[in-house]
Amino acid sequence: VYPFILTWESLCTAGSIFAYSGFDMILYSSITLITIYFDKTCMRLRNLTEWPKEKAQHEILRIIAEHQEVISCAENLERIFSLPIFVNVFAKSLFMCSMGFQAIESSSTENSIKFSFFLVLALTQLFQMCYFGTKLIDSSERVAEAAYAMKWNEKNDKHLSRLVLFIIVRAQK
Repeated sequence: VYPFILTWESLCTAGSIFAYSGFDMILYSSITLITIYFDKTCMRLRNLTEWPKEKAQHEILRIIAEHQEVISCAENLERIFSLPIFVNVFAKSLFMCSMGFQAIESSSTENSIKFSFFLVLALTQLFQMCYFGTKLIDSSERVAEAAYAMKWNEKNDKHLSRLVLFIIVRAQK
């Protein structure tokens, strides 16, 4: 009976790990893709300062349209993943509290090491979520910085200034 139970527990554990990892990898790869698009927008805005006025206005309209699509993707990602992330963080917090308590209160060194190992794994997963979330926020802020660096306030073109201001305001949300 023992080998059957051990095999069953091992399969269930592997299934849980793959389920959590799959969810996390979808989230992280989506955030990375959105970050890449924000970085592409930054590069396009930085290169825009050298263009003639008419072409610059046309290009900035294209940049705004693409930026809106990327922001829409980020909002969809937030809408889809916000509840699962909240549940995951809440469960990890409870898990870490119980693992920390058990590691401290355990009388055997072996159990303390096991609980400490699980605690480190939970902290690593929370760190990854925070890291990728911060990466997304930073890349969005860089879009606003790149738009501001265009020196739009020094040009006498009100239409271009409004377009750039629109990017700056939208990128800061």
